[in-house]
Amino acid sequence: MEMNDKAFYEPVGNNTEVALLKFLQRAEIPVHEQMRQKYGYVEASIPFSTIRKTSAVAMHYPNEDKVKIFVKGAPETIVLNCTSTYDEAGECMFLDDEYQNEILADTVDKEFTQKSLRVLAFAYKEYRKAEFDELKRNHNNF
Repeated sequence: MEMNDKAFYEPVGNNTEVALLKFLQRAEIPVHEQMRQKYGYVEASIPFSTIRKTSAVAMHYPNEDKVKIFVKGAPETIVLNCTSTYDEAGECMFLDDEYQNEILADTVDKEFTQKSLRVLAFAYKEYRKAEFDELKRNHNNF
């Protein structure tokens, strides 16, 4: 985020990131404030790769002794690696193979891809800080 000559915060950088930030700004979410609050809490970052079709960032929440890993990327990569999702009421539910295929075939392919829309999926996983540190050590600090 950079301040422009009219004193407004403007997203800069990767096109996908800029589009996501602008989406949040249009929804009147104070993105620049949230980014400032999270500055310094990034534990690890894995940039987008066309091979993996994902990018990830791990955020440390010191008040909660948690690390959350947020991943975004191609739905066929993200959805097939998820074990749960949220229903319309916000309740967590098991994500079995049948529902994964339904999401990918019916929703992604028929609703979005056939209309030439770009589709991204988002997921997260939560770890205790000590558990994350061990995972990081065991994988050469990512």
